[in-house]
Amino acid sequence: MAFVSAVQVDAVGLRDLGARQVAAQWRVLPKRRAQNALRVPCMDAARASGMSLREVGIDRVHDALKRIGLGLNRDIDLDAPPYTNARVLHLETPSNADLILSFEEFLSPDECEFIIEEATRQHDKPGAEADLYLNYRVNRELDAGGYSSEADALSSDEELSSAELETSAGSGFRVQLNHELVKQVVVPKLMRLFGMEERAADFSECLSVKPDPRTLVIRDCTCVLYKLAEGVAPHVDGKDATLLVYLCDGPEQGGHTVFIDQALSVPPTRGTALLYMSKTQLPHYSQRVGEGTKWIMQLLIDHRVRHAGPYFDRRTGEVFTN
Repeated sequence: MAFVSAVQVDAVGLRDLGARQVAAQWRVLPKRRAQNALRVPCMDAARASGMSLREVGIDRVHDALKRIGLGLNRDIDLDAPPYTNARVLHLETPSNADLILSFEEFLSPDECEFIIEEATRQHDKPGAEADLYLNYRVNRELDAGGYSSEADALSSDEELSSAELETSAGSGFRVQLNHELVKQVVVPKLMRLFGMEERAADFSECLSVKPDPRTLVIRDCTCVLYKLAEGVAPHVDGKDATLLVYLCDGPEQGGHTVFIDQALSVPPTRGTALLYMSKTQLPHYSQRVGEGTKWIMQLLIDHRVRHAGPYFDRRTGEVFTN
C-alpha cells in the first residue's frame, strides 16, 4: 500500500503532552486516492449536494454511524431533525467507513449571527487567539518571518497550488467560544445528532479528562475568521468526531473545505454543518478565500468510551460503573 508522508494531526491539549508525544502527532496515513484522481478536487453540482439518506440506504447509514461510534445502543431516528436535512457527501464502499455527512439549516441565520457577534467580541480581547492549533502556529511563523515552514511542508506534500492554498498568507484567526453559549445554542442539537440525549457534555482540552457512559468531551470549541487569501494547510483533527458549521455563505471564489483523498470540495453555506471522523483519516484543508471573508465554528469531540469503569462523575463527585 502506498502512503502519504506526514500529515499533521491538529490535536488539542498539546500542553498536556511531552515533546516525544507531540512528535508522535505526526501520522502516516493510507493513500486512498486513485491514480487518476485530480490533485485539485472538483465536483459537479449533483455530487456537491450529496445523496439523501434513503438514496444511500437507511441500513447502510445506520451501519456507518455505528462505525464512528454513534447509535451503538439504539438506532438514531433518521426521520427526526437534524437528520431530516442530512445528505451523505461521502461513504466509502464496501466498508461503510469514512462517512461525511452534511446537515442543512443545522443552525438558523439568527444563531449563526449570534455566534459571529460573540466571536467578534472575543477578537477584541488581548491574547484572544487560541494557541493550541495549526492556525496559530502558522500565524506565528508568518509574523516572525513572512513564511511558514509547517504550512509549506504540509501543502507541498499534497502538491497544492497557490490557487488552492497560499502558504505566505495567514491561517485564519481562531478564538475560543463561550461554553455557556455553546451549551445553549449547539449542544442540544449535537446530542440529537449523536443520538446521545441522555449524556451530558463536558468541555476540556485536558486529555486526562475522558468520555464515559454519562458524558462526552468537547475538546475544541472555537470560531475561525478567514480573510482574503487565508486558509489552512492539510491536517487531520485527532478526535473521535468533528462538527464544522459554516456561519456565513461562502465567497464566490475559494473558501471550500477540501477532503483530499475523497476528491471532495464542500462550499460554505450558512447554517450547514459537516460531521466527519478525522482522528487519523480524512485529511483535509481549508481552501484559500478568494474574496470577502469566511466564518466557521468547529467542535472537536471525544465520545467513544475506551476504558472499563469505574468512572468518576466530575459534576456530582459520584463513582459509578456503567
